[in-house]
Amino acid sequence: MYIQPELILEQYDVEVQQISKGRGNFFCETNRGSMVLTPYKGTERRAEVLRELLAKLRELGIEAEQIMPTKGEKTVATDENGNHFILKDRVVGTECGTRSVIQMKAAAGVLAKLHLAFINDACRKLWNCDEPMPMDAILAKRIREMVKIKNYIKNKKSKSEFEILFQSHYEMFMENAKRAEALMQQCQPELELQLCHGEFTQHNVVETSHGWQIVNYEAVCMQPACYDLANFLRKMLEKNDWDCKIGREILDSYCRVRQMTQAEWKALYALLLFPEKFRKIANHYMNSNKAWISGRDIEKLEQVIAKERSKERFMEMLFSFAVE
Repeated sequence: MYIQPELILEQYDVEVQQISKGRGNFFCETNRGSMVLTPYKGTERRAEVLRELLAKLRELGIEAEQIMPTKGEKTVATDENGNHFILKDRVVGTECGTRSVIQMKAAAGVLAKLHLAFINDACRKLWNCDEPMPMDAILAKRIREMVKIKNYIKNKKSKSEFEILFQSHYEMFMENAKRAEALMQQCQPELELQLCHGEFTQHNVVETSHGWQIVNYEAVCMQPACYDLANFLRKMLEKNDWDCKIGREILDSYCRVRQMTQAEWKALYALLLFPEKFRKIANHYMNSNKAWISGRDIEKLEQVIAKERSKERFMEMLFSFAVE
C-alpha cells in the first residue's frame, strides 16, 4: 500500500525540509530537528502512555527519544487508509557492533541503567496497558508451535532437504525446550515483573556523539528484567559461536550496574536454553511457500545445529550455578 508521508506530516506543527525512507520508516529533517515517522500497531492509549513514559525517563536522566503530539494533541496520526503512525526524535548514531566486545559490554551496562530507571515508582505507576503473559506460558506457546510444525512435516509423504534436516534434529531441540519450560515453571513464582524494553537487540542501542542510547521503545512490556538481557545475549552469542568469554563479559558489565536475583539467573538460563533460533527458522519455513524452500533457510538451520555444542559449553560453564 502506498503511503504519502507528506500528508501525514501535515497533522503536525512542523516544517518539513526533506524526507527519506529506510527500514520501513520515514526520516524527516524539520525545523525542530531530525525526526522519524514510523508505523505504529498498538492502541492509541498505549501510545499515550508510552509518550508519558519516555518523558519520565528523560526526567530521570535517561536519554530517550520523545514522541511528538499532533496539532490536535494526539499521540497517533492516522492516514486516509487507516494506517497509524507516531512521530519521534531521530537518534543518530552507530548500532552496537556484534563483533566488538567493548560495544557489547557498553550496551549491557546501558540496559542495566534502563532497568533501574524502570523500577522507579513514577514509571511503574504509568504503565497499565497490558496484562503480561507469564514467561512459562510464553515458552509453552512456543513449544506448541514447534509441535505443530513437526506434525505437519511428519505427515508429508515427500520431504525436502530442509524438512529431513528439521525432523532428524527435532527431538534434541524439543528436549531443551521442555527443560526450559520446566525450569521456568519452578522459578516463575519468585520472579518480579517490571518494565522491559521488549526488543533489546543490537539494532536498538546506538552510540551517539553524547554516549550510548537505547531507541525504539514501542515494544515496552511488563516482564522480568532478564527477558531483555536474554534477548541481547542470544543475539550477540549466536553471532559469536556462543563464546564463553564474551558471554561472561556481557553479564559482568550488566551486573556491575544491576545485580540479579537467584530466580532471575534461573529464568535467564531457561530463556537461553530454549531453542529460540531453531523455532524462528521453523516458523519462517511454516509461513513461506513450501513448494520452493530457500537455500538460505537450509543454511540457517545447518548453522544452528552446528553451533549447538558451543551453546551447550556456554550453558555448562556460565550457568551451572543457576539451576542448583
